[in-house]
Amino acid sequence: MTPKRVRTVEGSCWLCKDRRVICDLQQPHCSRCVSKGLPCEYGEVRLRWCNGVAARGRFAGQNLPISVPRKGWKRKYKQEGSFEETESSEQHNYDEGSPDSQQLALVNCNNLPLGRIQSPVTVEHLMLYFENVVVDRFSLSTERVSINLASVYKEPALRHSVSAVANAHRVISLCSDRQDVFMAKKEARLKAIRNFRELLEEPNPLRMSKASALDLFMANVLLCILDGVIDPHDESAATYIHYRGGRAILGQLGLQKQLFQQKRGLPALMLSVFVTMDLTFSMLSGEMHYFQPETWASYSDCDGWWGVLQEGDPFLEIMYILSRLAQLGYLVRKGNDPTCAGFNEELGTLLIALRGHTLYDISYATEDDMSESKELLAGPLLALLDSSQRHLNPDQSWVVFCIAYRITGLIYTYRVFYGLDVSDPLVQDATRLGIQAICNSRLTGKLSHCLLFPALVIGSHCRTKEDQTAIVNTMNSTAAFLRFGSLRVMKNFLDQVWTQDLGMQTWWECFEPISKEAFLF
Repeated sequence: MTPKRVRTVEGSCWLCKDRRVICDLQQPHCSRCVSKGLPCEYGEVRLRWCNGVAARGRFAGQNLPISVPRKGWKRKYKQEGSFEETESSEQHNYDEGSPDSQQLALVNCNNLPLGRIQSPVTVEHLMLYFENVVVDRFSLSTERVSINLASVYKEPALRHSVSAVANAHRVISLCSDRQDVFMAKKEARLKAIRNFRELLEEPNPLRMSKASALDLFMANVLLCILDGVIDPHDESAATYIHYRGGRAILGQLGLQKQLFQQKRGLPALMLSVFVTMDLTFSMLSGEMHYFQPETWASYSDCDGWWGVLQEGDPFLEIMYILSRLAQLGYLVRKGNDPTCAGFNEELGTLLIALRGHTLYDISYATEDDMSESKELLAGPLLALLDSSQRHLNPDQSWVVFCIAYRITGLIYTYRVFYGLDVSDPLVQDATRLGIQAICNSRLTGKLSHCLLFPALVIGSHCRTKEDQTAIVNTMNSTAAFLRFGSLRVMKNFLDQVWTQDLGMQTWWECFEPISKEAFLF
């Protein structure tokens, strides 16, 4: 029997699914839709215009589009605080040529005029928005991270934190300047903080149950996301306060062992977010990070923001190297001499590892290896970028993604340990190579939108107008998809850096203004 021909791929955009063609999964718009000038959407709700007025419900009395249910299934919320999937009695079968299918339109439900929607958004709607929209922006995987909404709903601190994050992202996506919308977002944030403090101020927090302690940590990470990623404020120290609070919770409640056992769902995702915040903050500020470098090996086979990676994946090794470099950077900022024998030997070993060699196959390197590191990274990167393929396949895209992080570590090493200034040829060569990886690559899926930390470091060292424009254009595309306020903070920071003379500034002096304002990764 002839095997069934595969005509679509998992995660295709809506139009490629309808036309039954293979989508290249490029985001925010796939190349097929771009070439035909058609609207391209991946995760938006599909809506159909019904030429009539709703009799009841949240759209009562309004001629607004209604959602077309997923074939055979619908999501139902039960009053007792749980969510379940139930089979729908209505079966929708829209053939390509049917009149019903011609009435379908791809409409962003977030772009509906807010003034025409009178009823307020409920907690249940925000939790579903968090699961389907916000979590998607915090995961590279094409497979959706499963969130136990029933468990989230039961804990007030966690429920209000999820609602505040979802509401803030939704409002930013709406680009609304209405005062009542702004006040609702502010009130949701304050309510989340108030419920978090109530859980934190229990009579005996050290005797808190394991479940409550885990909920407390996740609520704290969500506040870090709210004030450090979704909606940061330049004049506020909230981002740094939440981060320090997360470290205190981990230290006082002894959650590390329990957290590392969480491989799926919201706990695993929140841990991956916080450990990355911890590392990037340490590299930018010079403070000692909380998590030891060796812990990165334990993040394989878990629902991290980087997707589910196998043991020994190069990305986890790179993050180990960056974590160790951050430890050494902390010592340098405290006044230790990076030229001493033992220090220089380990630094050389890490420098070789940044090229892509395994840490277990090398002994140590010399300072002469600095210039060779860039050349060894340039070879595979330029070979991929110069290929005749219009888009890189997933494996090639992952190589380029990892190279961007390797180059970030290379620039950090040049600036922090060898004291090279921004205009040094080695720094500029690495910067131009980083521009190739971030701006000129054709990465699949959401990879190009999750290079914010490399873009911040590499972009800060751009000296030519051409490179600066390339970074801005790439970040504009990323901002259109992610809808994160941290990108606004990043753009303001880069604009300021590009107008200054950084010749005599150290790494720490350069990144101090942004290190406590936002989290970028």
